[in-house]
Amino acid sequence: MIAIREVLMGTPGAELGLRPGDQLLSIDGEPLEDFLDYNFLSAEPAFALEVMRRGAIPRREVLRIERDDANGDLGLVLEPPAIKRCTNKCDFCFIDQMPAGMRRSLYVKDEDYRYSFLYGNFVTLTNLKERDFARILRYRLSPLYISVHATDPAVRERILKNPRAGELLPNLRRLAEGRISFHAQVVLCPGINDGEVLTRTFDDLLPFGDALLSISVVPVGLTEHRRALADMTPITASGAAELIALLDDYRARAVRPAGDLGKIHLSDEIHLSAGAELPSAEAYADFDLVENGIGMTRLFLEEFDSALPELETGDGLHAALLTGSMMAPILLRDVAPRLEGRGWRVRVVEVENRLFGTGVTCAGLLAGRDLIDAARAAAEAPGSGAQVVLYPRETLNIEGRFLDDVTAEDLSGSVPVPALASRTLVEELNEARALCLAAL
Repeated sequence: MIAIREVLMGTPGAELGLRPGDQLLSIDGEPLEDFLDYNFLSAEPAFALEVMRRGAIPRREVLRIERDDANGDLGLVLEPPAIKRCTNKCDFCFIDQMPAGMRRSLYVKDEDYRYSFLYGNFVTLTNLKERDFARILRYRLSPLYISVHATDPAVRERILKNPRAGELLPNLRRLAEGRISFHAQVVLCPGINDGEVLTRTFDDLLPFGDALLSISVVPVGLTEHRRALADMTPITASGAAELIALLDDYRARAVRPAGDLGKIHLSDEIHLSAGAELPSAEAYADFDLVENGIGMTRLFLEEFDSALPELETGDGLHAALLTGSMMAPILLRDVAPRLEGRGWRVRVVEVENRLFGTGVTCAGLLAGRDLIDAARAAAEAPGSGAQVVLYPRETLNIEGRFLDDVTAEDLSGSVPVPALASRTLVEELNEARALCLAAL
């Protein structure tokens, strides 16, 4: 049973008299559990939709739906289902390492295969029931994003603290046999799933062939809020360099097609921590793993290069570029000199992550209050105050809120100069230039 949240005007659903609060019970006699059932079963030119009309006396009704286009939308916005929760107890769980006062949605420990399919959320598969597998296979929910961490059953059980964690490979085989492809992720924990454990993970995953789309290796993220969690070791610069060397050696020794070996990706943070050259754009194909920290830096540089010819002359305007400690050297080396060559005065501001601690270096995890303080300091610096401040757009969610629930409007209102969320820099610098000229 699914409740209707909204019925869009002028749609077939409105013409049928459906209203918010009505319940969708079944299609062609099959009960509806959530949007998956509805989307799959309603993808027919004709079907019988059983509804429960809301009212003082609710009443059942069967609507006969007939349409020319099986892909046509009835115009119904459905209430989302309850999120399936995580039952693992990982010592590196980022949610367990967050302080109070963040956006409420960030404290939800989801482990929901439906949202893995829809949004690319990573799941471990440890909470799947037989019915869940059946639905994944029936509805062809592909690709899925799977937190592997290690294929060695004992190591994976140690990491996830879940007795079902060791069932990974049989579960992956079942998905692959059902033509479900997947992206695999390894959160690298030095001393636990690196070295031979990692190469075994590669050995176990690569034979999945076309079903395996990628293997992403990302470093464990450790904040300063780990009071009830076991001690863990962060990846160091030398550790990152050793990991790059391990992958290079593995690729050189492995008897696998080059295309398979190209599925293994190390995160930007690993390359940058080691001071290594980033892989080329070709190594990232369609850049479909940027949300997982794979290729985001290269994509930024590619988009910056492409947009740079559109940049207006700066005429000496002073711009402060706010970023995290991982990205600051890239902006200093590859971006600031080219902006200065087009008449801009540029200051790269490395913002300290006081919310999570200095060990968290990714710009996307900077909090609103930390950015406000850095922006204000840059704008009010005696004798050299910035006339415009740019900060990373990935620090905001779709509603314009930072991790600590501060809004973009809060930041703009706290700084005496234009403060803009930026992706490629060029468009935002042009906008800032226009704002500064208009204020003269």
